Order: sequence, then C-alpha cells, then structure tokens
Amino acid sequence: RYGDEIVKQLGNARHLSMPGQGHSVVGRGCGPKLMTTFIESADPAKPDAKCLDSLQASPFFLNFSGSAP
Repeated sequence: RYGDEIVKQLGNARHLSMPGQGHSVVGRGCGPKLMTTFIESADPAKPDAKCLDSLQASPFFLNFSGSAP
C-alpha cells in the first residue's frame, strides 16, 4: 500500500506489485526470476516485469490445507 510513497524517497528504486496476491509473493509466478535478476544485477530497472501482467489471483483458502473444494 505504501510502496509508491517509499519509492519516492529512495534514490534508485522500483515498486513492483502483484495484483490478486497476498503477502510473501516472491515465490509466486515469475517472482523468483525477477528477484534473481535483481540480486545478480543490483539494478532495480533490470528485471523485466511484464510477466506480472499474466499472473492470476491466488485462490482463496480457509486453512493451511489449501483452497476450498
């Protein structure tokens, strides 16, 4: 929610969001690839985030067993 505001205060930053996702999104969809590219390059502009456009919303679940049938 505050990502855009935080980025304004940083000199070299980028805010990526994953619509339809909850917390801990690094492991979802192309998140691991984006994170790896960022870590290897140390350049927030380097990761190609177009893959986020095709990410589907995570299914709602009621407990740690997963989504409802």
